Amino acid sequence: MADDCQLELARWVPEAAKSELQRLANSPDADHRLLERLASYEEMHSGVWQKVPAVARRAEHLIIRRTYAVARLVPTWQKIEDFRKYSWLRDAGKIARLASKLLDAMNQASANAADWQDLWQNLWPGDERTTFEDALSLVERLAVLYRDAAARYEGIAETSTKLSTLKKKNLREAREIVFQRWLASAFKDDFGRPLDQVISALSSVVFDKGGEGAMAATIRGRRRSAARR
Repeated sequence: MADDCQLELARWVPEAAKSELQRLANSPDADHRLLERLASYEEMHSGVWQKVPAVARRAEHLIIRRTYAVARLVPTWQKIEDFRKYSWLRDAGKIARLASKLLDAMNQASANAADWQDLWQNLWPGDERTTFEDALSLVERLAVLYRDAAARYEGIAETSTKLSTLKKKNLREAREIVFQRWLASAFKDDFGRPLDQVISALSSVVFDKGGEGAMAATIRGRRRSAARR
């Protein structure tokens, strides 16, 4: 069993947040670099703990818990989105349609069985033991294979859309926008408010932006724009 990781916690970190940070650091597969930033970056002091509204005070552990959970989910969304964009399965539906057309054409061409069998034996360049029926069966199975692959791809694309309604997923800030929206939703459930100003600082820390992350007004605008869609 691995030894517990003792975080270096800044003195200004609220006690409830300290306990949660240390608990997360001791969990399996913990992201210690992220936790270290949340435990020590000055932006957490000035942008988060000094700006937390009264409704969220004494719930600092929840702020850490939600932030860490959402930050760990974003890479999963990114993997799904990358698969949606770059997987060969994007073309599976097109290939399935082509295979179905080939199957139909082969069936039509073989209507005159006697002439077709002679033609097949004379022109088939492969193994002479392969019959036309073998080839027909193979094409039929390929059509089924690619139809199933297309259905799987559609399911993955639908999952990506459900996880994020972000239209321009190629944006450089896509991961940050997804993080901000998800965290705002979590905070609204927890505190009745999205805490945009706090999220601005948290996003900068999570993505290690050195205080150059999106301002609260930008986050608020993005969130409201998404809600109108």
